Amino acid sequence: MLTLKEMIETAIRNQPFILKEDQRKGAPLCYFTKDGLFVIRYPDGTVETYDKPRLPDMRAAHA
Repeated sequence: MLTLKEMIETAIRNQPFILKEDQRKGAPLCYFTKDGLFVIRYPDGTVETYDKPRLPDMRAAHA
């Protein structure tokens, strides 16, 4: 059984693979830029930027 620290390290190490798989399935990618802008990047290439975090439009997401 992994310790909490080992689980967190594993999750951080695997994050790029997890995000890529989520986007392949149709989930939007949400993140903050170095400038502090909140970005939502949809699998179809659409990008939205905001000053504050917002929920993505999930109507475009695939189940």
